Amino acid sequence: MPFGIRQIPLPAAVVALSPWTDLKCTGDSYRREDPLAPEGSWLVFGKYYVGENDPAQPLISPLYGDLTGLPPLLIYAGENESMLDDSTQLAEKARNAGVNARLQIGSGMVHCYPVLSPLFPEAKEAMDDICTFLRTGLPRLL
Repeated sequence: MPFGIRQIPLPAAVVALSPWTDLKCTGDSYRREDPLAPEGSWLVFGKYYVGENDPAQPLISPLYGDLTGLPPLLIYAGENESMLDDSTQLAEKARNAGVNARLQIGSGMVHCYPVLSPLFPEAKEAMDDICTFLRTGLPRLL
């Protein structure tokens, strides 16, 4: 069984919905209009979370950490959300570290859209996929 940084056993699989992996908010997607978040709000939210700490610390912003050895990873993000680049960069970094990772970007979707299942078909389809992934622990690679 693989162990994480604090020698705690890692889960068999991981699902991340619109993960906030870069509290420095460096991605281009933070500079475009987001239907759910006023401009600059993520920097304000991040300051409350980070306090006086460096937002690039891997335990604060996983994007800056070593992802080697993570279990299979499924990431869902909406095409129209501020954190989209966090998701795309995390998936790329995970794959480069040898992690079996799959990224699903919902066309026209917003932050954490799978949790809106069963309100509309895209959310239900995403949630069904997430449930299948968690039952099997084996993502389909793109």
